[in-house]
This record gives sequence, structure tokens and C-alpha cells, in this order.
Amino acid sequence: MNDLTKINMRADTHYAFLFTDIEDSTKRWAMYPTAMRAALARHDEVLRAVVAEAGGAVFKITGDGGCAVFASVGAALEAAVRLQIRLREEDFAAVDGLRFRMGVHSGPAEFRDDDYFGLTLSRTARIMAAGHGGQILVSVAASVAGAAPERYALRSLGPHRLKDLGQAEEIYQLTGPGLEGKFPPLRALDSKPNNLPLQLSSFIGREAELATVRGLLTAHKLITLLGTGGIGKTRFALQVAADALDAYADGVWFVELAGLGQGEQVAPAVASALNITLSGSGHPAVQLASALRGATMLIVLDNCEHVIEAAAALAGAVLEKNAGITLLATSRSPLGLPGEQSFALPTLSVPEASAVSGMTAELAAGYAGIRLFVERAALVQPGFRLEGENASDIAAICQRLDGIALAIELAAARVRLMRPRDLLARLNDRFRLLTGGARTRLARQQTLRALIDWSFALLDEAERVVFRRLGVFAGSFDLAGAEAVVPGGLIEPEAVLDLVVSLLDKSLIIRLPSTEREPRYRLLESTRDYALAKLAEAGETASLQRAHAQHMVAVFGAAHLRWADTDAVVWEKNIEPEMENLRASLAWAFGDDGDDGIAIALAARLRPVVRSNLLDWRTGFAYWRAAANKLTPETPGEDAAWIWLALAYDSSTSARAQADAAERARGLFEASGDRQMVGFALTRVAGALALAGDAVGVQHYADAARAILPTIPANLNKATILFNLGTAMAIAGGDAADLAAIEGDYAAAPEIFERLNDQGGMLEVSTLRNPPIFHRSRYCADSLRFSTKRWNAWMRVDHGNCSIEKA
Repeated sequence: MNDLTKINMRADTHYAFLFTDIEDSTKRWAMYPTAMRAALARHDEVLRAVVAEAGGAVFKITGDGGCAVFASVGAALEAAVRLQIRLREEDFAAVDGLRFRMGVHSGPAEFRDDDYFGLTLSRTARIMAAGHGGQILVSVAASVAGAAPERYALRSLGPHRLKDLGQAEEIYQLTGPGLEGKFPPLRALDSKPNNLPLQLSSFIGREAELATVRGLLTAHKLITLLGTGGIGKTRFALQVAADALDAYADGVWFVELAGLGQGEQVAPAVASALNITLSGSGHPAVQLASALRGATMLIVLDNCEHVIEAAAALAGAVLEKNAGITLLATSRSPLGLPGEQSFALPTLSVPEASAVSGMTAELAAGYAGIRLFVERAALVQPGFRLEGENASDIAAICQRLDGIALAIELAAARVRLMRPRDLLARLNDRFRLLTGGARTRLARQQTLRALIDWSFALLDEAERVVFRRLGVFAGSFDLAGAEAVVPGGLIEPEAVLDLVVSLLDKSLIIRLPSTEREPRYRLLESTRDYALAKLAEAGETASLQRAHAQHMVAVFGAAHLRWADTDAVVWEKNIEPEMENLRASLAWAFGDDGDDGIAIALAARLRPVVRSNLLDWRTGFAYWRAAANKLTPETPGEDAAWIWLALAYDSSTSARAQADAAERARGLFEASGDRQMVGFALTRVAGALALAGDAVGVQHYADAARAILPTIPANLNKATILFNLGTAMAIAGGDAADLAAIEGDYAAAPEIFERLNDQGGMLEVSTLRNPPIFHRSRYCADSLRFSTKRWNAWMRVDHGNCSIEKA
């Protein structure tokens, strides 16, 4: 049993943490890269040894330091003293010496996957970061929970606001023999000029994004944080600014532009925040730029979107004349200046929809969106906590809210009135439910609808039309889809590309991460609900649903044609992103307000989708049966052929009915000149007749199919024809020559299935290609009957008793 396991076997979930870090490590890494690796390796050895001696455990090495956990504060303080003394004794001359700062804090934390999570960890990191090399800082919580080692003392350094933007709290320094006593002022918010506002709630998650943007600040003079409304851009920018405070001699300044009504107010607002007086003459932006000459500071311009032209003009004027100024802007669209570095802030992490059901509290706590919900819920309902009973409901709420911070906070506030389960049930009416934001917030941030109203109001008429029409896409979409569905009236086809880009720039749609295919985009669920409401208000719902379904006919028609000749894995990967759209179109086309012709066309294109497991076979058969009831003499023959071929595998009907359906398909394929599918239909007739006990009929249709085989390309259809032939003849029975033919069919099919990566086909052949089955075919007929209708349900044949089970 290791030390980490022992510490976590306790019933108490409060821990003491010791974090270490190297002062000025970046400079030393740049100057002595090889020597620093050796120095850090030695640091890690000493850290692990000292922590183990004190009864603790190192649970993370950060690259420039480490994180250790202890069962008591006393042990953590003892380890901190020993570690400082031992590290001072080490020879780090090869890197011009190393000095280590340390922080000790105590509080609750969650342990999973050999790591700890929670606000206590981030607080420990902030305490450590406030110190200097050689210094050990201790929080109030730790000072109360444990005593300093003998001959050592905790000296108060007074109250300080740490860089988590919370209220000031007392910080202590551990002093005594072997430890340095004098240090510069702490690296706290009050040690550098700034006007960063106090935050009454904690910052949660986004550690990786913070690190990325901190890196961007060192390389660029203008960084714009982009994201949809309510995603948390302001809170994120404030945290970035707090973390960067030490890099700017003249401070960090926050300028809130949200309340401004006109662009002319931007420069005066920035001047006021910086305590700069503008004269009555000259352009305000130029005056401000001149007043800032020689300064080294970071200016945060928050909420630029509604005054973006003025904000861009001011940013350009300031940056043109001041090399020491860095601007961090938040906006729903870029400022559009040369050298601007945009950073699209992602939503808070939430689980995928497929992972929500049955989620445990331990797994749920790993998602920042869920942690935000739980913390905010506890503020309105003391004692609220994440547990097994509510974990999956909270996960589903946060997932459906797409990780949008404001929406999650508004939802969490409702815990005062209802359980998470009840809250989840009401999310379909989210705009009525998610209201009542803090009175201190802007009006547009007090309800979810007002938040999206604000973004919608900033669009021009063409952008509004495209935005609401894009709501018809149930899942993601590509540019080809937008260009096929959106045009009409005010919107010309050639204008769609630029309008989609404009909406992307304004953060109303998001681009999905992918490097392997054409870019795809989507609306967040809340934004899509809003777009659909606007679509209904405009009276365009029916026409857009029709256009969307017609596009799905085209998309899946093309995919249907490619399927037989394409690597199965590649085919599935390319078509899977359209599945949500397909389901939505099927639901509309087969619904009360749908269209029979489109419904039939969609159903006719489902075979490879079902065969590839992208749509459940039961659902597929339900649509095929419904489509068959809609067939008329005017139905295109090829569509009708595919419907009948699908029903030839319908095990809910008799073998004779399946043979009749396959014969209908054969005639229609014959009329259209599709010899490949004629051969396919013939083998399905043979298989159904074999199940009906008509050996003569089997032989007739098998011979007809074999005559066509040489003209069929070696694709998945041919492989299936060969498999069908082997199966039909095996069920029908025969002499030794028949068994040889069966074996030959089964031998030829897997070569094609394997070349085109069709796992289902390979599994079917491998499970049925077994001589005992051929010899005992009459006893195994029921098993083989079951296999012929399992297009997407992979089965397993037990050759001992001929039973077939779902894999």
C-alpha cells in the first residue's frame, strides 16, 4: 500500500497541501536547458524523499515544482521546513542557483485517478505564487488547523488579496532556524497598481486555457477573447489579468464597456479607468495614446462587441505609439486589427450526451461545468452536494446547457426551488426557467433569453435570416449544407459563405474541432432553440424543414452510391456527423406535416446506414414498413426497389413474404438496368426460399445470380451476394459438390470484406463458414435464418448447439 493510498483511506476528506515552485524558472530554462533538466530531476528526488519522511505523498510533478498531500497541517509544515533547508544545501550552480517558493493550505478536496481536485488546490497554488524564492507561505485555514514545528513560528504578513480575485485574507510566513526571514512584498493584487474588481465567487476550471492565453500575452500586443454570450469571457479575462500582474510595472487595468451606449464613450471610459484626464481638443484616442507613452501595462477592454469600431480605433491608436502596452479584449467578434491574436474561449467542460446516464459523482466532479453548478447551487441551498443520487441529472443539465457558464449558474439558482431531476425535466422550456440572475448584473445577463436577444439585436437583417434558418440543422452542418438549405428571399446562394463566416466571427455558431474532413459548424443547444423560435415567428419552419430534408436525401443518396466501393470505416466516419440531421428529417418526413415522397426517398437510402450500425435495425425496419405503405405508381422505381429489398430481410414476416419482396425488388432493379442489384435481389430470393424449404427454387435463383456474378465489381455488394449464396445453399442442403460451392462462396466473400474493412461482413462469414454447419444445415436453419436479417446486430454462432446470441 503506497503513501497516497494510506492518506486517502481516512474518513476525513480534508487534507493539507504543500506546493513548490522555482522562482524565475523560465529564464533559467532558456539559458540552461540541459542543466535545468538535471536540476529538476534532483529537485524531484529531494521532494519525494522529504515528503515521504514526513508521512505525505507527492501526487504531481509540475515541471518546475511539485504538489504533495498530507493527513495533517503539522506534517506539511514540517516537510516544508526540511525541504527548504535540504534544497539550499544542493549544488545548483550549473543553473546559476535555484530558489524555491512554497505554499501550505488546508481544506476539502476530491481524490480520483491519483490526483486531487477542488478549490483548495487552486487556493494553494495562489498562496504559493504570492511568495518569493526561499519563502514558505501559509494560509489562515492551515494556521488554524495545525501548529508550526518546534522552534518555528508563523508570522502574520497581514491581509492580502490573492490573484484569485477574492477578498483579502491573512497570510502567514513560516520562520525559524535555517529559513530566510526578509523578502520583498508579496506578489498579491495589492502589491501592484490595478483596479481588478473583487469577485464574490470562485474561478472554476479552464486551467489549460489560462496557460495558453498567458503564453499569448508574451508574444502578442492584442489578444481578443471570443465566445458566445454567457460563456464566461469576462471572468476568464479577469483571471488572466490577475495572473499576469507581475509582468506589468505600471499595473493591470480593467475597463468595462458593456454599459456604454455610443462609440464616442469608449476613449473617455478607458481614460477614466486609468486616471487620465483628456483635454477638450484633439481626438480622445490619440490623446490617450500619447498619455500612455513609456508605460508598461495590461489593459482589459471588456465587452467590445456593441462598440467594436470605436474599440478597434482606440486599440489601434494606443498600440501604434506604445510598445509597452498590451491589450486584452473580450468580444463576440474580432476587432479586425493587424497583429490581433484571437482566442476562442471554449465552453466549460461537460460530458458527452452518451456518457450522462448512470454517471457517478466521482466522474461528474471531473467536469468544470458540473463543479460550477454544484458550487453555485450550494450558495442558494446550503448543504447541497454532488452525490450518486443527483450526479447523472446534474450532468445532463450541464450537457444540455452546452457548458455555458451563465446558463449553468442560472440553472443552479433554481435548486432553491426544485431538485436537479425536476429542473432537468423543465429544460425544454429553458427560456422561461432560466431567469433571475443577480441584480448586480447587466439586464442582458439576468435571463438566458435576454442574453441571446442582445447578440441577435447586434446582427444585420441578412445575418438574422441566416441565423434563424441554420436552426433547422439538428446536429452540425458544413458549408455545402448551409448553401443548400439557407438561400431564399433576401439570401442569395453566393452570399451564404460570407454570412456563415460573419456569424462564426460573432460567436453565434461554433466550428467543431476537426482536421480530417471539411469544417463543420453548429449552434449551441440554447442558441438553436432561440433560432427555431425566430424561425417560427418568421413563418419559415415548414419550408426550411422541407429544404433540410431534401438536402438529406441528396447527402445520403450520394453516400448510398459510395458505400459499396468505399472503406467501411472511412464511410462511417464521413457520414456519421450527418446522423442527427437524418433523424430529424426522417421524423419530419414521416410526421403529420411531412412529405410522402421525401419520406420514401429517405427510407430508400437507409440500407448502408443500418448495415453500418449508425441506425438501429429496428428503427430502420419501422421506416421501411411505413415507406412501403406510402408507395404509389408514381414512386421512382429505384426508390421502391430499395424499400422492397430492405423488407426482404423483415423477419417479422414469413419466408414467402420475404421472397416476394425480394422478387419485387429484382423486377424494379431489372427495369432500371442495375445488374449488380439484380444479382443481389436474386440471392435474397434464394435465401428466403431456402428458409421456406423450396430447394428447387433456391437452385433456380442461385444459378441466375451466379450468371451475373462475373459482371459485378468486387465491392461490398458482391461480397454480400457471395455470402447470401453460401447461406442459401447451406440451408437448402445438397451433395458434396454443393458443399464445395458453398465453401467457395464463403472463401471469396471475406477477401472483399477485409479489403474494404467491413467488420460486420467479416464476422458474419467467419461465424458461418464452418463445415459442421453445412453438414447439419437442417438442424441449424433457425440459426441461419436469424443471421440473414441481422444487418446491424452482430451475432455469435455457437457451433456446438447451433444457437445464435447477440454479441
